[in-house]
Amino acid sequence: MNDTKVCPQCGARNEGLNLQETDGLYICCKCEAVIGTKKSSTENNREAEHEKQ
Repeated sequence: MNDTKVCPQCGARNEGLNLQETDGLYICCKCEAVIGTKKSSTENNREAEHEKQ
């Protein structure tokens, strides 16, 4: 399954990611930062609250 994620560092759209194969990690196509998509539930809740504001 291919996923699309937006880099939290630079905002670039990263398409065609196989996050199962990479254990939730990807390298941004623009800034080349290593991004981990696995977060604790506390971090996810904080991020969701921030997006609502």
